Amino acid sequence: MSRGAFIGIALIALPYFAFANVTAALAQAGSTGGTIGKQDKSISGSEEADRPREAAPAKRPTARKREPTRPESKQKVFVNPTINGIRVDRCLRYASECNEPAATEWCRSKGFAHATEWKWDYVPETVGQSDGHRCSDPACGGFSKISCE
Repeated sequence: MSRGAFIGIALIALPYFAFANVTAALAQAGSTGGTIGKQDKSISGSEEADRPREAAPAKRPTARKREPTRPESKQKVFVNPTINGIRVDRCLRYASECNEPAATEWCRSKGFAHATEWKWDYVPETVGQSDGHRCSDPACGGFSKISCE
């Protein structure tokens, strides 16, 4: 091979060898597209305490299609609930399963899933939902309000 041909081949090959390491550096993982993860952290993983956090960029309002509104959950409040004109006792059975169980039973009997709130006060007469017990004493506890959902 002549000396001129060798020099010509060397001149053509020179840019290839010169940029071969540059393209390899660009192809290394993590070298393109910015950084991922926390920055300025120590080996233990904690961030520097004196570095103020950047505020999140404000979101721009976007036009959206209006979604159909969901119906509100079915709710109802029963004030002074009665059975045959007598206030409902706060206990489901005589002196047992009082307050929440009795309120939830009332709601279920009216087609609701459960009671969300209830109040009671002393009344002269009440009737139990489950066993039909009657209380005829000034210390009877009858529901004054049951909220159902």
